[in-house]
Amino acid sequence: MRIREIEYLRGLAIMAVVAIHVTALGLTHNFSTFDISINLVSRFCVPLFLFIAGIVLIYKYDEKTFSYRKFITKRLKDIGIPYLIWSFIGFTVFLIGNPFSIRELLFTFLLGNGQLFYHLYYIPLLFQCFFLLPLVLKYIDKKYFVLGTGVLQTSILFVYQTSFLQGNPIISGMLVQVFVGSWFFYFVLGCWIGKNLNKWTKKIQEMRLSLVTGLFLFGIMVQFSDFYFSWKVTSNYADSSNFLRPSIILYFLLSLPFLYRVSNIAPLKRIMYKIGEHSFSIYLGHLLVIIAAHRYISPWNIFFISIVICISAHMIYLKLLPRLFRRKGSPAINVIRKTS
Repeated sequence: MRIREIEYLRGLAIMAVVAIHVTALGLTHNFSTFDISINLVSRFCVPLFLFIAGIVLIYKYDEKTFSYRKFITKRLKDIGIPYLIWSFIGFTVFLIGNPFSIRELLFTFLLGNGQLFYHLYYIPLLFQCFFLLPLVLKYIDKKYFVLGTGVLQTSILFVYQTSFLQGNPIISGMLVQVFVGSWFFYFVLGCWIGKNLNKWTKKIQEMRLSLVTGLFLFGIMVQFSDFYFSWKVTSNYADSSNFLRPSIILYFLLSLPFLYRVSNIAPLKRIMYKIGEHSFSIYLGHLLVIIAAHRYISPWNIFFISIVICISAHMIYLKLLPRLFRRKGSPAINVIRKTS
């Protein structure tokens, strides 16, 4: 099911994902204020994807007609298979110049957190949300359920960040990152808003632009302040700028009205819809394109060129691939259509 307004948001989210990975690679070679600023501002992307997933699923399913077996089977086919294919590609490329590693094998396929395609952790995370969907459908009308998931997630991230700042993380950040409790509030919030989507969009459209922009800028200020403090304490910019911080929850909530308004600007709608329509395929392969682009682009901080190359390469790929098959019903084409 395609909800056009949500598809615009999806396009914005995938562009932010690409921006994070472009700037992250750049920061490993040359610390740049521009790169870190873009990286921090783009941190709404994964929360937004989970939020969108919640809206779409609650819009489509309800507790009475929901078939858990059919639901999981369809997701395993449409999302699980492409995930395994790209995990295999990433692990195979890793083996070039590296010895075989059981640890790398498990991290790649079970956690989606391999050395090369570390971004695929989102898929195991998303499946955890899928597994918990019956629970969400049962309690989503209870306000305390949404609030409770928010408190739980904030508590988990607060404990983790506090231990990180003290120099003694109680658990690996990699495990916290793939644990559903660290993200579940975004998904549940999407489900809750999805129950009254028209009312929510109407309220945002009625909000003054100055208020929407002010909330977004305040969220950015909170984000930057949190990063600066963590970085000064730990000298670790990567963990100081990641998603596993309570400030990300606040930033996402404050930026949501602004993101909705931006994604619905008339001149951008068509572009956002087209990109959002193919967001899953772009998500799976964009890191490979970025790595290849950065190898031939100098200096490392040519941000916009990398973004354009990444998005354009995937759009061209998705246009040309059907021509490689004579039959429209080719399984390869169907997988792309269903997952994107």
